[in-house]
Amino acid sequence: MIKKIKYLFLIITLGLCGACTKAQDSNKTYTVEFKNQDNSILYQIDVKHGNSAQYNGSKPIKEAPEGSRYFYDFSGWDKKLNNVKKNLVVYPKFHMIDKTEINDGDYTYRRLYKVEDDKLVTIGYEIYKYNNLENQGVVRVDKTYKGLPILRVGEACFMECLTEKVVLPDTIEVIDSYAFNSTDYLMSVNIPDSTYVLGHAAFYLTNGIQNINLNNIGFIDSDNFHLCGSLKSIEVSKSNHQYSSYENCLYSKDYKTFIKAPETLTKVNFHKTTQQFEKEALSRMKDIESITIPSSILNLNEYLFFESKVKQIIIEASIESIPNNTFEKCINLTDIELPNTVKEIKNKAFYRCESLKEFKLSDNVESIGDFSFAYCFDLESFYIPQSLKEIGYGALDEQESLLKFEIADNQNYFSVYQDCLYSKDYKTLIRVPQNKQEIVFAENVEIIGSGAFYNCKKIEQIILPNTLKVIESFAFYFVNQVYELYVPDSVHIIEEAAFQAMEHLVEIHLPTNLESIAANLFTNCSILQNINIPMNLKTIGSYAFSECLTLSSLTLPATLISIGKDCFISCNSLDTINYMGSESEWKKINGIAYCGLTDQTTINYDFII
Repeated sequence: MIKKIKYLFLIITLGLCGACTKAQDSNKTYTVEFKNQDNSILYQIDVKHGNSAQYNGSKPIKEAPEGSRYFYDFSGWDKKLNNVKKNLVVYPKFHMIDKTEINDGDYTYRRLYKVEDDKLVTIGYEIYKYNNLENQGVVRVDKTYKGLPILRVGEACFMECLTEKVVLPDTIEVIDSYAFNSTDYLMSVNIPDSTYVLGHAAFYLTNGIQNINLNNIGFIDSDNFHLCGSLKSIEVSKSNHQYSSYENCLYSKDYKTFIKAPETLTKVNFHKTTQQFEKEALSRMKDIESITIPSSILNLNEYLFFESKVKQIIIEASIESIPNNTFEKCINLTDIELPNTVKEIKNKAFYRCESLKEFKLSDNVESIGDFSFAYCFDLESFYIPQSLKEIGYGALDEQESLLKFEIADNQNYFSVYQDCLYSKDYKTLIRVPQNKQEIVFAENVEIIGSGAFYNCKKIEQIILPNTLKVIESFAFYFVNQVYELYVPDSVHIIEEAAFQAMEHLVEIHLPTNLESIAANLFTNCSILQNINIPMNLKTIGSYAFSECLTLSSLTLPATLISIGKDCFISCNSLDTINYMGSESEWKKINGIAYCGLTDQTTINYDFII
């Protein structure tokens, strides 16, 4: 009896030890390094005991010797990525593909090789092109060719084909880039369990397909499932070690990364563990009214909602950044409120949100990037919070309805005067609301900033103050209702294209001490007729007077030393140049031979005013 009790106690003890060991193992974390053939690290991830290693790096590359008849393309990994129980170093496998094309019936084939005893041995074939693009029926791809397996669907193989259904054999390992791109009538394609790689844009503009099952695909390259106008669901096999699907959308295996929503969905419910998005994950959604970004999300991604028709976006997540192009071309978006955690809005984040009428920067935003709110046609006012420090180039362009800027109390970097945006000390005019009809400058303004008057089409008169010193590039670009402009002598710098495309400008007075006419300064000032050239002028930049169609004469000083390329190109009426130096001095001017003057222009030398 005592022996039996001891034996039972030993069994229980061993069982408990085993359980402890398993518990300890379940807490272990292993490092998986994905390396390219040159031993550089493509991606590295820490994986818990028994889980799958999810690759999120770029497509591996292997270069063939220069001038060889073959090339390499990624086909998978050399180790299993599921049930990880130790540190792993993983290398890519590649197909070795002959560039020689074999045209045979409905297909053009290419050989796949391996090296064996220093010889190339054929291991299978790629269907490189489908030659019967007008076939509207079912295409059944053979399992073999010349007794060897078909291993690949080649680049653009079925592109623009008219078939409605393609049946692939269970030998296919890779579906290459653009394989089914622009197949408007294709409604069904099976992806075999053997297929691991889906190449770049393989299913891009595949308008007819409604449902797709990725089965065991392990690597999906960029731009897949975009502009698939009928796609309703993306499914994944439960045995897949890299990807999952949830409510018709594609995710990483652990659901932490939301990869792509079919563009026909009318509602998106995110998995509760989702933390981040791939690029364009919610792009081009055409039938959805509202989307809520849940609190589990840690960050957004570039082009996330690109060209989506969504009207309302609710952000419950405590994000700090709106990445580049996040809401670009969301032309129906009318309702969005950013959380107070947002500190930066990057380039083109709200570019062409054409229906956005009301928008208020949250109180912690410190910067808005280049063109971040450009082409927001319906915005009527723009609020500058106390926190804002930086406004990117063109951030406030093409806001056709904008009437005023509003500013928070105690704003440290900007000021508003007569609805216009200035630097804090009022010395730099940053932006004039595009819908403004007249302008009164703040006292002591010294700089008109780049693009400050861009496309202000309703202002007919501008009286520049005598305190002005600098006019920056594109300052008056497309100000096309101003007929006359007097630039005071206090100005000593006028940057390139400052007056470009002032289409109704007839007369302009330049500062008498100006030494340089910058490049493109008067480009497309098509009815400019009267301009005084300063007597100390030394340089004229490239294209400075190009397309000044009605300019008939100019007086140039003897101080001129260089004229830029095509400075006078398409000045069709320019028949006289009065030059205040000698003919020999004229010929010494740098660039005179390439300035765009024709034989129709008469040069009067030694001209005296």
